[in-house]
Formats: sequence, C-alpha cells, structure tokens
Amino acid sequence: SEAGHGAQPSAMRSGYRVAWKDLSRFIGVPVKVSTDAGRTHRGRIESVGAGEIRLRAELHGGYADLSLRRDQVINTELE
Repeated sequence: SEAGHGAQPSAMRSGYRVAWKDLSRFIGVPVKVSTDAGRTHRGRIESVGAGEIRLRAELHGGYADLSLRRDQVINTELE
C-alpha cells in the first residue's frame, strides 16, 4: 500500500490467509474456512468475536448462519 494508506481487503488476492486477529477487517468479505473436522465452509463473514466467527455459509442452493469457535478454525482464506 502507499505511504499513509492502510492495506484494504479489496487489494488482497484470493487465497490470502487471514490471521484471527485481523478477521474483523473482513466483515462481509467472501472467505473459505477450514475446520479441525476436515470441513471447508465458504461464505461471508458476518461477525467476529474473541472466541467465535459467524459465517453466512453457502449451502446447496441456499445459505445458513454458521458459528465456529476459534479452536475449530484451522485457517481462513479470502475467496
């Protein structure tokens, strides 16, 4: 980014891994979340707390609100 300007989420590329502490900067951004159960969830971040992320997850032809605990999340990448 330019001097005096912070990096914006729109400047990040698909596949960029987002640290937990930075997730709140990506509210409304499409992500791919991998969990400790081996599942991958795709959707938009709705909210982030100290111990939980809420995801508007894409399902077969629809959406669902999904809450994942911090200890369940292996990594989060931009889509």
